[in-house]
Amino acid sequence: MSKHTMDYSGRYTPADYVCTGCNATGCKLWRDYGMSLFELQCVDCACRASKIPVDVDEKGVRMGRVGPTRDIGWYVPAIPDPLLIGYLPYLDRPVDALDWWTRLPLRPLKSDAAVAQT
Repeated sequence: MSKHTMDYSGRYTPADYVCTGCNATGCKLWRDYGMSLFELQCVDCACRASKIPVDVDEKGVRMGRVGPTRDIGWYVPAIPDPLLIGYLPYLDRPVDALDWWTRLPLRPLKSDAAVAQT
């Protein structure tokens, strides 16, 4: 069990909160709804994998078939659980956890990308 806990009050992202497709960090990530091993995807990688146009707003919302949604195909918001040992169930997320994810930028900030390359 991790001795660290998730702080949903800021914009901190855990060290392993990284897109497996392009290594993006510090931004919103999605996970495959049906997978037990979580491969996180940034908005661009999730849209590419789902063959869905990148029409997601800064809050992580796009227009789905039946209205606004945070889903991208089978990808759902990747929100770390409080003990940092997995991700919260898609339909059982505390408001503060969803608010944390919503506050994250849609894509990595340029300064984050510059730091990652050094």
